[in-house]
Amino acid sequence: MSKSKTPNLKSWLIPKLRRLSYQWPPKNEAKKLARVARGQYQCNNCKKIFPPKEIFMDHINPVVPLTGFEDLGKYVESLFVPVEAYQALCGPCHTEKTDAENIIRKSNKKT
Repeated sequence: MSKSKTPNLKSWLIPKLRRLSYQWPPKNEAKKLARVARGQYQCNNCKKIFPPKEIFMDHINPVVPLTGFEDLGKYVESLFVPVEAYQALCGPCHTEKTDAENIIRKSNKKT
């Protein structure tokens, strides 16, 4: 008989919460507000226009604080935020912001 390993609750829940957040009405409303014409959205950072597949709805304040993960309750509160806490970013701007946040998190983790 093989021993079954108890899954880590955090590792199991976070991807499911992320998927659920795609359906969060305020997130979809924020995307509508970023629309400048049919099939065209403006990046909040570079102000260029992009098609829907090249726009990411980004949390203005990171879901995982720059000081690192705290707990699931705070994670959920940070993930499901009101309309004004989102911004539309193009792929390159989103990657740049995410990379900068991850560098700060990594630096904070060392100290």
